[in-house]
Amino acid sequence: MKKNNQKAFTLIEILVVIAIIGILTSLLLANFAQVRSRARDNQRKSDLNQIKKAFQMYLDDNYAYPTQAADNGFVFGGSFTSSSTSAPYMQSVPQDPLYPDEDYQYTYAHSTDTDTYLLKANLENDSDKSSTPSYNRCDLTPTPGYYVICPD
Repeated sequence: MKKNNQKAFTLIEILVVIAIIGILTSLLLANFAQVRSRARDNQRKSDLNQIKKAFQMYLDDNYAYPTQAADNGFVFGGSFTSSSTSAPYMQSVPQDPLYPDEDYQYTYAHSTDTDTYLLKANLENDSDKSSTPSYNRCDLTPTPGYYVICPD
């Protein structure tokens, strides 16, 4: 009789390889989700800084900041133009990357007595180190997980 000397993987070897691949995949997916949330947080900071620049141009033309989000053509998701000069400050005012999620929306508050404003975004990464300095610039008590913008 002839012996069959074919080499093949055993069922246990295949299961071990599948388990290793599964573990590596779960580690990579968890890391990938964290990278995506940090990218959205960076987008939020960039958006608020762009809005701040548009507010500065608006201030130069109108000698005041928009009084409310719906006044003077300033609406999140819409365009931002001056009613007096029809100058477009922003073609499209950005919205939070997770909009319409109610937990992640940009907020705008205007103070008429001091002629200042506050833009605020909820960050996904509560341990983000840039949220505390943003509150310090605006002379506010830090709230973990939020990033704020105010006039210089």
